[in-house]
Parts: sequence; structure tokens; C-alpha cells
Amino acid sequence: MAGDALTLFASWAAARAALVALAAGAVAAAEPLVARALAIGPPLGHHEARLAEAELAAARGDPGCAGLAGAPFAGPRPTGTWSPRPVCAGSPDCRTAGAS
Repeated sequence: MAGDALTLFASWAAARAALVALAAGAVAAAEPLVARALAIGPPLGHHEARLAEAELAAARGDPGCAGLAGAPFAGPRPTGTWSPRPVCAGSPDCRTAGAS
């Protein structure tokens, strides 16, 4: 698959593609992308993968969404990265979970 040799970028690309799919309402299309983002690459790439995982959980109506939404922000952030807090597709519990 494209990007397999550049796993950091493959992870980022899969996470971002999942977010695009979720924004378009394509939850089923986002599922394998989130799985790929979490499975490939170094921890730096997994930060965005966990954000996409939280958005996917919210789109599914998963009650564990709030915990997932806060997870990327609970520990130290990878150096040099910044990401907005997840919106979590309108879930009131999830929307504030990552807020500081």
C-alpha cells in the first residue's frame, strides 16, 4: 500500500482521510482508515490517529467517546505538534471532554 515505507506520513494520511470521511457522513469508510492510522507508524502519528478514533466513536454514538476524546491530551504531546480538540460530531459529553 502507498506510504508503507513512510509510516509516519501513512498514519497521518489515514487519520486525516478518516476525518474527511466522517465529515462527509461516511462512517463505514472511516473505520478501516482509523484502524490503519492506529496500526502503522510511530507515536507521533498516533496522536492524530487517536483524534480520528474519538471522532469515529462519536459518530457511532459510542458512550466511551468522552474518554477517547481526552486521551490524546492526557499525556505529553509529541514535540512540535498542535491539534485542535475534537468536536466529536455533536456529542455533548464528548465535546467538552478534551477541553482544558
